[in-house]
Amino acid sequence: MPPTENLRLQRQKLNELVLERLLDWIMDGTLAMGERLNAEKIAQCLGVSRMPVREAFTMLEQLGLAEAIPYVGYKLIELDDKDVHELYLMRQMLEPQAAYFACQAIDTDGVEELRTIQEQLELEIASDEPDPKRIHSLNRDFHFAIYQYANMDRLYNVIRSLWNSLSFYKLVYGKRYITDKTAADDMIHQHRTMLTCLEDGDAEGIKNLLFEDLEHHTVDVPAAVSSILGRDGKNPVIQNL
Repeated sequence: MPPTENLRLQRQKLNELVLERLLDWIMDGTLAMGERLNAEKIAQCLGVSRMPVREAFTMLEQLGLAEAIPYVGYKLIELDDKDVHELYLMRQMLEPQAAYFACQAIDTDGVEELRTIQEQLELEIASDEPDPKRIHSLNRDFHFAIYQYANMDRLYNVIRSLWNSLSFYKLVYGKRYITDKTAADDMIHQHRTMLTCLEDGDAEGIKNLLFEDLEHHTVDVPAAVSSILGRDGKNPVIQNL
């Protein structure tokens, strides 16, 4: 391998490691919603140069967890309970319809792909040390593996944008799947039921299932946001980096 290629791969690996640490800090509260990301301080804290840190910031933005502010730099996104309520209402309007059309078009290979993702998700949840980041990722993969079969690119992209807007909270809130067995069991049951609907070609069934689930989340999720952010709806300042 040419030396330049080896250096590129090393740098790529380093920015992924920085990203992993940033995600850990988001989940444990070290970094709070709306917080400005200081590349120099984070680089010093991790003992790396600023380049992989900046690259990790870009990756955070792609995940919907950060935004670039002109002349300021990167900051983590900020949501309150009203924002989350509105985003879930929009999801409730769009995702059941996307699943309805996907159910009419999905093939055997698509169902098998979903089964593989679901198996990985259930293995992760049942493992001795489940990783909430991986659970979040697999849950997202499961849903979007369905929506792609609706064959509506604009609808798919709008739904993806809504998920990205909720990424910070879904990542933090997703820790309940490793601390609350009932929540984990409910998600597993819902996914299995969705799979059954897809296998049976029950488009109305999967549409109604998603609608009812998201209708429930439009109430309980914003309430949980308020709990996480504090009664005044603002982030607790735990540690500035």
